Amino acid sequence: MGMAKVLSGWSGSLSVTVGATTVAITPDLRTSAIILAREVARTALGLGVSTRAYATTSGVLTWEAASSISINASGLIRTRLNVDATTTGTTLVGAGVHADGFYPEHGMRIAAMPSTATVVPAAAAGAQTDIPNMAPTSLTAQVFGTLANLWTYEDLFGGDQVWDCWVVDRYFGRLRVDNVIRRRFGKSATAGRLKLECQSYLWKVGG
Repeated sequence: MGMAKVLSGWSGSLSVTVGATTVAITPDLRTSAIILAREVARTALGLGVSTRAYATTSGVLTWEAASSISINASGLIRTRLNVDATTTGTTLVGAGVHADGFYPEHGMRIAAMPSTATVVPAAAAGAQTDIPNMAPTSLTAQVFGTLANLWTYEDLFGGDQVWDCWVVDRYFGRLRVDNVIRRRFGKSATAGRLKLECQSYLWKVGG
């Protein structure tokens, strides 16, 4: 399980090539490395090659494809994903850990209630239509590690930052961390955990 910050300013290009066909991927205004990694896999599937995307325990993006594909990237997109300009094969691995990722050394766990939807009015250009929207859900995450590293982890959640979360190759959703509580395990001076109190958005969409 890991998370990636939702960021803006994804300049550059990203595309997938299968055979002689190349399809460009245009990032949303605000997105994350997790979403773009999954979009690469979805695009390859659209070109006829079953592909799964995930990150290693240290946060290196990896794709496994049923047959050879190429991932092409440039600019800030390439820098944030930390991939080569062109990567080709059936197992494609980033050049290093992707930017703004969170992969704690001893793992993490999330407990969430099932998502619900609510109907709220949405207004645009003078028109108003009732549409279903995902209701924010309270959830709790636990992050495990050494006490020394927990201080570093805690600092990552000092701002009002939004994160995308996944487990293996499944997208779990988008969340904001509202509060962080640090606790040690018993009397141990070496190991502990962080309790993250969060609000989720788009939970388990696209899983």
